[in-house]
Parts: sequence; structure tokens; C-alpha cells
Amino acid sequence: MRVALCLSGQMRALKHCIDTIPVAFPNCDVDVYATAWDYEPEENIKTLLDNTNVLSLSRVSNSDLSKHAEFERQVIRKGFADISHVSNWAPIPVWNLTRIELMAQQSYKTITNDYDYIFRSRYDTRYLTNLIDLVSRVESALLTTEDIGGSAPEDIWKGCRMIFDGFAGGTPEIMDQYYQFVDWLPQYFNDHSEVLKAERTLGWYLWNKTNVNLAFVRNVIGIQINENEWYNRDNPIVTSSLKTKQKGTFDFYKEDLKNNHPDLYKEIEDKFE
Repeated sequence: MRVALCLSGQMRALKHCIDTIPVAFPNCDVDVYATAWDYEPEENIKTLLDNTNVLSLSRVSNSDLSKHAEFERQVIRKGFADISHVSNWAPIPVWNLTRIELMAQQSYKTITNDYDYIFRSRYDTRYLTNLIDLVSRVESALLTTEDIGGSAPEDIWKGCRMIFDGFAGGTPEIMDQYYQFVDWLPQYFNDHSEVLKAERTLGWYLWNKTNVNLAFVRNVIGIQINENEWYNRDNPIVTSSLKTKQKGTFDFYKEDLKNNHPDLYKEIEDKFE
């Protein structure tokens, strides 16, 4: 069985969960297609190269991912219009969703060989079970997970199941439709007026703009926090580690906004105080 594993995002906690990739893809030839930030520590890059069969590794900067900058500005203006105070990332728009998805698409676009299945994943994913067994049972559907927040059966938006945007798997034909999400994203406000969020927007897109069937599985992945802790819906974090991670995410988004759209940040800076 030939598998393309497309990785993107921040390489945090990679060294603590990279050893679980064989759990997901036993007895498979797994080729990795990766995209990483240009500022990623070389130690993390070395960990990836030493432990997986990397066929492509792209290093990108924010300027490389600014294709939809004007849409981002719309998202920021509309998303912050009715917000008076922000202390965490929950109410704010995911203004950089296009960059996250362009980064993921970059990994996919570098695929050069033929594969039985293609998977999208994050560097901090802990694999808990045999994904090939699962995806082969639902070969006509996109494999998605309920493991991470915002993807439970009760998470519904406009009549559509919300879908975690850090994991998916399927045949090449199905994954080709999946990876067109970012090409549609700049049209978001043609269909919606709400603040841009990842899981609900991806779910709505897959239900309404593609013809793929969806299969939902649970307890198949977790998100690694540090050497000893990982979480999913069935394995919640009981220490302060997750809150520390979430604060780090919030601070990163805030600083990223300041660096990429400094004029707009100046207009809304007081909302963060």
C-alpha cells in the first residue's frame, strides 16, 4: 500500500509523536510531503528528515502565502467590527486561515507519485490506530475525525457537521476536491456574513461545494502538547498545559496579524487590552 502523508503547520511537539506514524500506516510505503515555516528550528527539520521518508520539503514565509491578502483584510475588518474586548482567540476571526490552507495545499501540490491514499495531517499529531484499515472500509468517502474540539456530532453550523481542519484522508480523487477548499475561501462572504472560523467553514464547504461523502471516526488521533501529554475528546488534559498552549496560539495569531497587516492591527490594537 502506497501512502502520501502531507504535513504542514508548526513543528511543535513533533519529536514527541513522530514515532507513532507507523501505528497509522503499518506495512505501508509512506512518503512525506512537507511544508514548514522558514523560521522553524533546524533541530525540528532534522527530526523530520531523520525519521520519515521525505520526498519534498518546502520552507515558506508569510510573503509566500499572501496570495489572498485582500480577503484577509476583509476578514479582519468584518470580524473585529462588533468586538469591543478580546482576551482569547475564541471570538476573533481566523484571519490567517487562507495561509494555513495554502500551506497545506503546498504539501499536496508537490506530490509526484501515484498513491492508494493521501492524508493531510499536522506535525503535532499523535496517531492512535491503523488508519489504513479505517480508510479502506470507507473508500468512497473522506475520512475525518471527531477527536478534536469543534468536530463533535453536535457541532452543527447552518445544518452542516463541523470538521476539524488538521486531518483528513482518502483516495487521490477525493483528496483533490478536499484541497480545493482554499481556492474557494476568498468567496466566503458571497455565502456568509459571520466571522470566519475554520471548522465550521470547512464543514460547510465540504457539504455544499463538493460531492464527497464524509466518514467520521473517533479516537484515532490526538494532539501532542509536550513529551508526556496529548489530548483528544476522550483524553482531556488535566494540567495547565493545554491552557498554556492555547495562550501561545492566541499570542502567535495576534503577533502574526501585527506583522502582516500592521495598519489594521493599529486600528484594533486597543481591543486586545
